[in-house]
Amino acid sequence: KKKKTPPPPPPPARKGGRNVLLNSLNKYFQILAAAGLMASSASAITPVVFDFSTPEAWTAGNDKSSFTMTSGDLTITLGTTSNWLSHTGAFLLGGSTPDTNGLLIVDDDNDAFTIRFNKDVTLASYVPNFLNWKGAAPNNNESISLSDGTTTKTQSFSSQTWGQSHNFTDPFVLSANTDLTITCQNPGSEDLIVWSSLTVNAVPEPAVYALLLGTVAFGLGYYRRRQKRRSS
Repeated sequence: KKKKTPPPPPPPARKGGRNVLLNSLNKYFQILAAAGLMASSASAITPVVFDFSTPEAWTAGNDKSSFTMTSGDLTITLGTTSNWLSHTGAFLLGGSTPDTNGLLIVDDDNDAFTIRFNKDVTLASYVPNFLNWKGAAPNNNESISLSDGTTTKTQSFSSQTWGQSHNFTDPFVLSANTDLTITCQNPGSEDLIVWSSLTVNAVPEPAVYALLLGTVAFGLGYYRRRQKRRSS
């Protein structure tokens, strides 16, 4: 009786081939994860607060046509040619209580001033306070216009809660060293509004994104080299 020929054995698996592939993929994704953590850490947006209510700020800015303040690595520069409350460049008001200290943002003459920063920023929020000047109450039609010469936006102070933080309705993204002109709109009223503080977010530097792309490219190159050595 003729015996059946057994099928040929399968080719021997390359020793450790599966493990090499898994290890390569694991290291590649570890590199990607590390790159993501590095980039997210570097690009984390930290709010920067400019406090206009301090006596130091008031002393630095009162009755001046321009002044600067620094918070962290951000610097704000303010300038005006208007006569705020009959005082040249009276940006900041000082009083006996903190609630009356701040950057004068709305007066009775629809005046204007400029601000600029040394880095790209997004205007995030502000803390407004109302000054009961000449017995006038807020009439809920006060606002400011913000313009960098290309884009113009409006921020209303209608129904504000004084002394509490308010986000900008339409946040303004301002390029570094670009003047933003702020003009107050206060029709038919003598009430005053100040900003006790202004919070901005610094826009992440382009180098952060370059770091992420470079790390990903490195990880991909590493994976391809491992694959090439495996197939040779």
